[in-house]
Amino acid sequence: MDSGSYEFLSVEVRNGVAIATMTHPDYDHSERREWLQLLTDVAGDEDLRVLIITGWGNPRRGSAPGAFEDFEPFPYYDRAAHSVRAFLDLDKPVIMALDGDPGVLTIPLTGDIVITERQVRFSDNHVRLGAASATQPFLWPLSTGLMRAKRYILTGESFDAEEAERLGLVTEVVETGEALARALQYANQ
Repeated sequence: MDSGSYEFLSVEVRNGVAIATMTHPDYDHSERREWLQLLTDVAGDEDLRVLIITGWGNPRRGSAPGAFEDFEPFPYYDRAAHSVRAFLDLDKPVIMALDGDPGVLTIPLTGDIVITERQVRFSDNHVRLGAASATQPFLWPLSTGLMRAKRYILTGESFDAEEAERLGLVTEVVETGEALARALQYANQ
C-alpha cells in the first residue's frame, strides 16, 4: 500500500491494520476522491485485515459549513454514492474512530463499528443547503428505524454522542481522546 499517494489522508499500517487519518478534512468534500483510492488499496492488500478511519477532529480547510455558494448537487451526490457503495462492498471490517464532528454522517455510517468521543455532535447538514441527502435515507433507517431517521434527516436537528448511541447510529461512546485506542482494541480482536 502506497501511503504517500494521498493528499487528505495519512495512512499507517500496524500489524495488518490500516489506520487512515484525515489530515485536514475539506468542507468542499474534495477528500471523497481519495476514499475510493483508499478502499481499492485496502481491498488489494492481502496483508491488511481491518481499516480504521480517524482524524475527524483535525482542523478543516475550505469553505465554512453552510457556505456552499458553488455547490453542484449532482457531482456531489455522484461522488457520495460511489463512496458509499465502495465502503459497503469492502470485504474487510471498517472501524470509524470519530474524534471530531463528521459534518455529515454518510461516511461514518458505512463503518462496521463506529466509536465516537463524547464531545462529538451530529446532524444532517444537507437541510441547511436546501437539499435532501442522497445517502442518509438509505443508511439511517437501518440503524435508527424509519421514524427517527425521518426526524433528523428532514430537520437537520443536532444531537450529541449519547443520543447517537441511543439511536443506534454509533456502536460506543468513549471519552475525548480515546476513540483511536478503542478502535485499535476492536481491530485486534
